Formats: sequence, structure tokens, C-alpha cells
Amino acid sequence: MENKFSKAQLIESKHFTPNEKDILNALLIDNEYSINDAKDVINKFYDREAK
Repeated sequence: MENKFSKAQLIESKHFTPNEKDILNALLIDNEYSINDAKDVINKFYDREAK
């Protein structure tokens, strides 16, 4: 089972670049997410942006 983190914890995390943190801040609701959940949100954002 993956650890879950709050939106605020993810935004403060060193796992993400400043641009990725901006994406997470804009798209995530106040809930708990795993690192992989957050990466999926970022990847879906980039996929949508490229079309």
C-alpha cells in the first residue's frame, strides 16, 4: 500500500519541480494522494496540453 499525502504536503515535496507543483496546486482538491496519483495528474495535464 502506498503512503498518502495531503495536497499541501505534495506541494512542499522535493519530488516535484516548481512547474509540477503549480499544476498540482491548481488541479488537486484538498484530499490525500500517493506520489503516483500526483504524477498521474501531472501526466494527464501534459497529455491534454499537447493535443
